[in-house]
Amino acid sequence: MDNAKEKHKNPVESLFTKSVEDFVMSEDDSASENENDSSDIEEGEADETFKEKASKFLDGNISFNEYKAVVESNAEDNVNEVFKKKYEIQEKVKRVRKSLPPALEGLMGQANMCFVKGDHESALQMCLEIIRQVPSAPEPFQTLAEIYEEKGLKEKSLQVAMIAAHLNPRDCEQWINLGERSLQLNNLSDAITCYSRAIKYDPGNINPHIIRCQLLEQKGDRKSAIKSYHKLVDSVKAEFGSLILEYAKIAARYYHEENDIPKAKEVMETAFLKVPNSVSSEDVNLYVELLMMVRDYMKALEIIAKYCDVKIEGEEDIVADDETNQIACSSFRVLSCDIPTEIPVQIHVKLIVILIHLKSCHLLDNLLAPFLELENVEQSGDLYIDVVEALMSEGMHIEALKLLKLLTESKNYSLPAVWLNYAECLKHLGRLEEAVSAYLMVMQQAPKHVEARLMVSQLLNELGRSDEAISVLTQDPEAGSLDTGLLYERCLLLNGYSERTDEFLAVGRLLLSRHCVKITKKDDLMLLSKLKGYAKKQEAMKRSNDAVKVEGPELVEGKRLPTSDEEWTIFLSLCKTAYETKQFALLQRLTFSALGSPVLNSNEKKESDVFFLALLSCFYNKDSFHGYNFSRDIILNNGSTKAWNLFNLMLLDAEDSRHYRFIMRQLSRKPTHPALIMLYANNCFVSGTYKYSLSEYMSVYRQDPSGILAFMISLTLLQMSCQKFTEKKNLLITQCIAFLWQYKEQRGEYNSQEIHYNMGRLFHQLGLYPAALFHYKKALNTVSKVAENHGAKFDLKREIAFNISLIYQNSGSLELARHYIEKYIVI
Repeated sequence: MDNAKEKHKNPVESLFTKSVEDFVMSEDDSASENENDSSDIEEGEADETFKEKASKFLDGNISFNEYKAVVESNAEDNVNEVFKKKYEIQEKVKRVRKSLPPALEGLMGQANMCFVKGDHESALQMCLEIIRQVPSAPEPFQTLAEIYEEKGLKEKSLQVAMIAAHLNPRDCEQWINLGERSLQLNNLSDAITCYSRAIKYDPGNINPHIIRCQLLEQKGDRKSAIKSYHKLVDSVKAEFGSLILEYAKIAARYYHEENDIPKAKEVMETAFLKVPNSVSSEDVNLYVELLMMVRDYMKALEIIAKYCDVKIEGEEDIVADDETNQIACSSFRVLSCDIPTEIPVQIHVKLIVILIHLKSCHLLDNLLAPFLELENVEQSGDLYIDVVEALMSEGMHIEALKLLKLLTESKNYSLPAVWLNYAECLKHLGRLEEAVSAYLMVMQQAPKHVEARLMVSQLLNELGRSDEAISVLTQDPEAGSLDTGLLYERCLLLNGYSERTDEFLAVGRLLLSRHCVKITKKDDLMLLSKLKGYAKKQEAMKRSNDAVKVEGPELVEGKRLPTSDEEWTIFLSLCKTAYETKQFALLQRLTFSALGSPVLNSNEKKESDVFFLALLSCFYNKDSFHGYNFSRDIILNNGSTKAWNLFNLMLLDAEDSRHYRFIMRQLSRKPTHPALIMLYANNCFVSGTYKYSLSEYMSVYRQDPSGILAFMISLTLLQMSCQKFTEKKNLLITQCIAFLWQYKEQRGEYNSQEIHYNMGRLFHQLGLYPAALFHYKKALNTVSKVAENHGAKFDLKREIAFNISLIYQNSGSLELARHYIEKYIVI
């Protein structure tokens, strides 16, 4: 297996490995000759391949970049590997082999002599011959570079010198020289590479570091430039103290701009440890600021005390664990602090902030007093703000309010941010009316400040001034853009206001319009009801809306963005409000728009709920045309009784025969399905084909006798007996009455009012008025148990009284007819 791996080894890698091994011979070489013999064949083959690459480059068959890539890869990877193996026991090294065989070494000497004598062509041919035989030797490439330089071929000379440098990479001055020559030819990338190699082999030399940083800045590679500045600080010797700190600050500022504060702190910490005697107050100010940003206040206090002659006295509080009797935690408490008068004001303020965060509030008055005396708020307001923010973060709102009062009364620092902090302090102290006034000042100076609007609205709502709270959240659509967070909060306040339902519906629809599809024409309803999956609906609506320009205000998503669940709750509230106010057309538009919303269809549960709400909206809006599509999909996926009832409800107002074809197709697949047979029978009954209807009703009745089926059979027989050309009418009527009695028995006493009402209607249609009156009056005098349990809308007394009045009117008994109407119908 090992031999197989050797055979597949990179041939260039094998050659270069061998050339490096030639430099060193250990005592173990003689002992391992047999082992090396096994790999000589592979290395020889690699040598031939490397020679072939060199020949192709010298003959112009491959480019310099291709050949340099081969040399670079070997110089970087293989040298390290070989040296790791060969120098594990360095004390055993006895002698160093030469890079060229004796014969070629002599030829190399002749080439150099020819070059010195000016015979460049002979020297050139000799160098090329050496390269063909030993392409890993740097000497012929060095001489060759000088030859091309003499001939004025500067670019080719640089290319060959690059190869020589890669073959002998540890010469730092060589890399610096190549970097300078690359810059002369405006080859920025190669110059950066050369200075990087110089830094690698002599990291303590500051000049390559500086030049590389400048070149990376010039190239625009900001990320690499930052790393180079950091490398400079890590590698350069301490004797360059001021330069190290200067470049450390540059690196720290760059890291700060990239929001990588830990790295910025790290580079400054390295500089401080390396050159502590060169640190200035500016350096301290920057380093302490970085430490404060990572909340390392103890280290920041230590730096200020060390470099600014601040005398700190304190003690460490130790808290022990009662169970284990071991130290659980400890904290440092500052007892006193002596600040010299000459300390820079920025560091003075940072020291105050640090002590605030270290809970040393008892020192606050003594530290603030000299600062307030010496620093005018008009000139040093930003330092006041730093102290205020520290006090507020530690919950010291009373102390912060004193400084904020000075800032709000100043000319230069009466800014929205200051007023916002002032209002927040007042709110935490329970001074709500003053806090409202402060927030209103923020809104006056910054009308588009969303946070201030939200806080004013919240406080006004707490104070019971709900109308004002809603008014504060109102945005002007003509302003160009509306904030989503303000719209959402306004929806929350409007929800439940019965007198402002229209406003709630308008604002809620505007909020959801960010992700809901826009319905611009009637055809859009068909698309939304027929397509499955919100993604397909959204795509189809996008194509539909491309032809129609939909205008509306732009909605901007700020910090207060409602979550998916919050928007779902708003959507349900909008549907409920539209239903309660009987705005069924709006309900349908709202639910259909939601069908294409990725937010309102974020999971299967919500998607199915939106689908069902769309179906209900069609039912309430009497839109059976689009509702049919939803109800059909439901029964295809759910064959429950409730699903079939919904489907049947949508067919009550159907104005086309789509459902009839659908029923026939389903019936051909499921010929014994009772619901399908009933629907088919109903269609036959409505269309007047009573014999087919009777046949289907009877087939279901034989399987599952029920009151409603007996009633439908009775009605069918009644209609057949009333036809003009029907024979044996008396037999049909007898059978009709018989099934009517079956209906009476199976429905039971609980539905007695309904039973006698339907029996009266049947005798009424047959013209048997005495029997009809008997059942009508019996139904009229029966207390409906259904109405008692489920509401007065199920009481049939008005319908019964109206039918009785019709019979009396036909018989000429107008007084009796009027009596029943006035008693049971007139409100």
